[in-house]
Amino acid sequence: MTWLTRLFFSSVAVGLASFSVASCVGGLTGGEVAQDAGVTQDAGGGDSVAPPAEGFVIALTPPHVTADPGDTPTPVTVTVRRAAGFDERITFQITGGVVGASASTPPDVEGPGATTTFTVGLMAGATAKGDHEFVVRGVAQGGKTATTALGLRAGSVLTPDAQGEIVVPAFATAVDVAAWGGGGGASAVGFGNRIAYPGGAGGFAGGRLPVTPGARLVVEVGGAGPVGAASSGGGGGGGYSGVRLGSDYLLIAGGGGGGSGAESGGPGVNVGAGGAGGGLKGGLGGSGCGGGGGGTETAGGAGGVCNGATFKAGAAGVAQKGGDAYNAKSYNTRAVGGGGAGGSLGGVGCGGGGGGAFGGGGGACDNGAGGGGGGSSMVISTAASAKRVVGSGANPPETAHPDYVAGVAAGGGVVIDPASASPGGPGRVVVRLVKP
Repeated sequence: MTWLTRLFFSSVAVGLASFSVASCVGGLTGGEVAQDAGVTQDAGGGDSVAPPAEGFVIALTPPHVTADPGDTPTPVTVTVRRAAGFDERITFQITGGVVGASASTPPDVEGPGATTTFTVGLMAGATAKGDHEFVVRGVAQGGKTATTALGLRAGSVLTPDAQGEIVVPAFATAVDVAAWGGGGGASAVGFGNRIAYPGGAGGFAGGRLPVTPGARLVVEVGGAGPVGAASSGGGGGGGYSGVRLGSDYLLIAGGGGGGSGAESGGPGVNVGAGGAGGGLKGGLGGSGCGGGGGGTETAGGAGGVCNGATFKAGAAGVAQKGGDAYNAKSYNTRAVGGGGAGGSLGGVGCGGGGGGAFGGGGGACDNGAGGGGGGSSMVISTAASAKRVVGSGANPPETAHPDYVAGVAAGGGVVIDPASASPGGPGRVVVRLVKP
């Protein structure tokens, strides 16, 4: 008995009997699957099924279907393998499934006919989730029967548990991942004519990752970079978002650097926005004096240095962690996912570096203010369609992606009248099963 067959008989009683034949395409029935005295085989590719000694066997291609509500129904081919000289007409029945799923009925085959096709899918608005099963039964004119199972995964998104883990389903060989790092926080709005600057946006990383059934993926979602802790204090860097297998990262989206609080004099005198995260190299923290460097593919961004005063420099970024700004205190919050803390000196704020594959450097503080650098992104070399995109200033990348949610990965902003500043947007990670 396959895992899907065991799953079906353990869960079939949950609401299937109420599934209406009228709601299906082509005569889908609901309820318990009738016991079959004929030949039963595991679901598998049609070409791999050998002819039997007598009668016939059937197999499905694909043997599993993943669908979201409203998707175009997926075609499934039924392959018939007949014993020598067995040419009877064969009709088909489909039972099982789940409320909201539909399946058409395969056309009959007869004579030398070897294949027939039906479709299966989830209706728009269906609320079913998880693994279910359809059973396909062939009945020959003379009474011989054969059955096989079609696995149905309702909903392509794999949701992490409370520990952030996803167990890869038994039939999956690849997943599509879309991730955004957290945005850097804005500097606290200063007093007098001091100017606050925004944080940098988090970056994007995506791709189709090869996986092994049963493997445990760990999902880490980057935190939002916090606003500077005190008047004119620099904003914290955003955390990276990623997916790892054990301690090995498969994908990371870099976080944005925190914004700085400028010296007096007005906008343009000390432009100190945080650098955007993402890409092969994160963005440089802005400043007329001491912005942190962006993380790269191989190293963390350098800490910002202002007027050659290295003792007032920000810390360099390292693997997965952004550097703290100069004079970061214990009360300066660090975002989950390696965001560096903001700092300040004499009413001038400097921003923390964003977390990433390699984190951005922290900003310097002296008579000028340095924004934190953005963290870099990475995607494992075996991934298909790998993509790493850096943000644009405080604006996050890939906002047209179907899994993007408004506010995610945005750099924290500043409003002078009334005086206020905001943290960066949170990170986001979506893991989806690849559909047929």
